[in-house]
Formats: sequence, C-alpha cells, structure tokens
Amino acid sequence: MGAETRHAGRAAAEEAARAIQAALAVHGVPEAVWSRIEPVVTRSGAYVSLGVLDVALAEQIAAALHRSAPCPANPGVREFRRPAR
Repeated sequence: MGAETRHAGRAAAEEAARAIQAALAVHGVPEAVWSRIEPVVTRSGAYVSLGVLDVALAEQIAAALHRSAPCPANPGVREFRRPAR
C-alpha cells in the first residue's frame, strides 16, 4: 500500500470511527466505552476497531442495525433475536 493510499485509508477510517463514536454518544453510551473505538490501517486495508463491547451494548447495536435495514443474508429478519443455545 502506497503512502497516498494509506493516507486516504487512514482518513476514511478516522471519519468512520468518529461517526460511530458520535452515534453511540448521542444514544447515551458512556465515553469510556466509545472512546476505545479507533481507526486501524494495515497493509490489507482500512478498518475500525470497536474493541471489546459489553454484551448488552453489542445487542443494542445489532438491534439498531436490523431496524434500519434488513439483513442481506436474510432480508425477512427486521429485529435482533439472540440465537438459541
């Protein structure tokens, strides 16, 4: 990955990380949780690390994503349901 590509990837990852942080903050998630979200750039691409999330928060995020758009793998599913164990 060239320097220009790496820089563009870093900028995109930083913007995405800030967007997720802002969305969590608006919904009352404590700063101690969302401040751990960080951009990551590797040779294979740009990513956003969510770090370790509390199970309840992860379920809330999943539920919000399901409400906003159907799951591509199963378009009929519109809400989060914990898988049976």
